[in-house]
Amino acid sequence: MFTVAVRNMGGAATWALNATTSLGSVRDLSPASVSPGPGEVATATFYVDVPAGAEPGRSVELRVIGTHSTDPDLFNTAKADVSVAFPDDSDGDAVLEGQDNCPTVPNAGQVDSDGDGIH
Repeated sequence: MFTVAVRNMGGAATWALNATTSLGSVRDLSPASVSPGPGEVATATFYVDVPAGAEPGRSVELRVIGTHSTDPDLFNTAKADVSVAFPDDSDGDAVLEGQDNCPTVPNAGQVDSDGDGIH
């Protein structure tokens, strides 16, 4: 699940939200529009369904666009790049469990900063 925050820096307005992904599909964007008051923040959530055969480590672009409900020329966008998870990498650091010196804490460099043989 992904969460996006929309901050209203102007006057009262309603913003229609749209989320896209470069791989798979976006599901359950909720709410589809927000109306935060001036200076307030509203949040929305969505899921990304990635195809079962997607290559682990592949980059995926997520983009959320907020468009003013009465003036479509007013909009803002945010982008994030994420990676398809490896099936045997519970901490998401792209090091598989069998080679990971600390499988519950992300440390892609596998640095043993305290010299105890584990992360």
